[in-house]
Amino acid sequence: MKKVLSPISVVLALLILISAALPMTASAAEDEISAKDTTAYIYSMDKTETLKCVFKSSMPDMAFISTVDYLKRIYVDEPTEVKNADGTYTVTNPKGTMVIDPQKDTIHFDSFEDFVSAKENAEGTELDVDYVKEYAPVNEGEIKGLDLDFSTYKIDIIEYDGKTYFPVSTIGLLFGATYNTAVYCEDEVYFIHSSDIVMRDCYFKNSTPYNTLKRSKDLVELSYNDLCFAVDKLYGRPARAEIASLLEEKSFDEALDEYNDDTRRAKELLLSENMVDYVLGTAYLGKVFSDGGHTAVNYPAVLSFITPGTAVYNELGRLAESEDFRDRTAANYAMSTLASSQKSKTMAELRSDKYKDYDLVKSWDDKSVSKLYVTGDTAVFAFDSFVNEAVYNFKWSLDYAKEKGIKRFVIDISCNSGGNAAVVMYIVAMITNKNKDSNVTSYRKIQTLTGNITRIDNEVDLNLDGDINDLDKSVYYDFEYAFITSNISYSCGNLLPCIAKDEGFPILGERSGGGACSLLIAYTPETFFYSLSSYNKFITKDNKDVDNGAELDYDLTKQASDGSGIDYSGLYDVAAYSKMIDEFYGVKPADEPAKDEPAKTVTKKKANPIKVTAKTKTVKLKKVKKAAQKAATFTVKKAQGKLSFKIKSAKKAIKKYLTISKKGVLKIKKWKKAKKGKYTIKVTVKANGNANYKSKSVVKTVKVKVK
Repeated sequence: MKKVLSPISVVLALLILISAALPMTASAAEDEISAKDTTAYIYSMDKTETLKCVFKSSMPDMAFISTVDYLKRIYVDEPTEVKNADGTYTVTNPKGTMVIDPQKDTIHFDSFEDFVSAKENAEGTELDVDYVKEYAPVNEGEIKGLDLDFSTYKIDIIEYDGKTYFPVSTIGLLFGATYNTAVYCEDEVYFIHSSDIVMRDCYFKNSTPYNTLKRSKDLVELSYNDLCFAVDKLYGRPARAEIASLLEEKSFDEALDEYNDDTRRAKELLLSENMVDYVLGTAYLGKVFSDGGHTAVNYPAVLSFITPGTAVYNELGRLAESEDFRDRTAANYAMSTLASSQKSKTMAELRSDKYKDYDLVKSWDDKSVSKLYVTGDTAVFAFDSFVNEAVYNFKWSLDYAKEKGIKRFVIDISCNSGGNAAVVMYIVAMITNKNKDSNVTSYRKIQTLTGNITRIDNEVDLNLDGDINDLDKSVYYDFEYAFITSNISYSCGNLLPCIAKDEGFPILGERSGGGACSLLIAYTPETFFYSLSSYNKFITKDNKDVDNGAELDYDLTKQASDGSGIDYSGLYDVAAYSKMIDEFYGVKPADEPAKDEPAKTVTKKKANPIKVTAKTKTVKLKKVKKAAQKAATFTVKKAQGKLSFKIKSAKKAIKKYLTISKKGVLKIKKWKKAKKGKYTIKVTVKANGNANYKSKSVVKTVKVKVK
């Protein structure tokens, strides 16, 4: 199991590059083709090879790389390529075939899932694990083939000297879900483990695009066409992304034209030959593609704002000082991304403060940020990143808890935003082996690219002795397991509780934060990197994607008494949630001897002073037919106790399209058959009360206009 799901980190620096040339001519639509012997760095500055790349006269700034040369370096097994009688080429690897037609610029897979499942080159990376063995995907139901037409995107596939060639940036996208890619920069090719970018350990460090104000015309076009292809074909359209529903029906190019003024402006800027315009264009996209972390098409902008001393940074600063800066909104979007990590930091500080009274058995000084706490009969294993060290820390903690006769074992991932899913597979295999007969676990995914559903089985070295064998089947620790999650629990931090919920384990805290799709990291032709939620979308046993988070058994949050937001302190009250865990497992509390207690004074509860106001928003008919739209916002003051919002009544035509969040935001879901008119909607707002105040419900009526 070698899939990384976490959001990516910033990597910047300057590099110097060289190459040699050998001109020649071949077939490509009205273009002169030349070939060059090009230096390629193979995942390190210390390992180089010479590859023959070809170039089009109309696109001199982008290398085209041989299909087999590329695949040979991102997979372990070497592929073959043969020309067929009809002029197409068949590329074969141990798992399947790909048929390329360089005349039509198309490719065909009988089973895309099988072809891309060949063993990736992950040597020396975070994905190079020996405690999990991933098997080939098991296809569920009839498998649909896949046809991709690159001519739609004006992307050429070149036939040269008996081989096919793709632009380096394009083939890097196509196979980006392998967590390997390549980038062409200043006449050289760099093969990169995408997982190294995530781990902040990437050898390729390049500041060239941040010091370039003028874009080359050929790369402007290719950059936009690559992005259109990526979003149309490789993007998983997670439910949390604002623009996702429209992209179910429209191409990326069409969606930019139709969605709103910001996306229309984004398209204009993406096609500009000015580099500052381009990065601001990506900034506009950041808002509508935001899905919690995996999709970061705005990284060129985000990184531009934190790279002082570069030409782009200086120009952005100059523009920001201008009173008539047209794209200030885009700049604000980019800067808000930088501020989004504050919530995770605040949560971690709250947890540390609440856990300080418990026995800290061990704290590991590694990237997993693992800690083991014990209080009474409960052990809490908290870790903040799904990196390989977490597996060994988890196993140590299980051994300790067993030795000490611990009853409950809580896995706290409330501050964990993801990492390597091999860690998820290890934990799931361990806690589900109650019958001591299996060290195999699995996950399921749907390919949004094809609609195919596959199951991936993983065999696990549970005893961590370096061998995966039958001895692992007897490893099990008999605890009452439970999980603590929050909205910060994203990607793997979301996948683990979703699988655990499927397996019947209790989930406590706040609903996890989503991140249903695995991560795809790519480089633009101008060597900016960005990420997408890929076409690999994880699903539950009943085929629901996990983007809405794991359903809670016990909600440990409440409304802050001062009305400032959510109070998370309950997530770390071990005594309180230990009782809930016992309740879940049907364990009765131990009998206690009766005690003489003084009569309790009954205090009469006060009336709840809750006040509710509502602000409505006119909904545009054209927009609500394409995507969900905000209709009203409810503001609550002076409420005592936890708040809840419920739609009490509305016309039948609109009611099934209404949703209201726990923060009081009323939305109309995408409504294809929406009609103009005024709609009266009643919403019940309830404050549950507390020890001093009664519960109270307020019914608020709003009139929403659709025009």
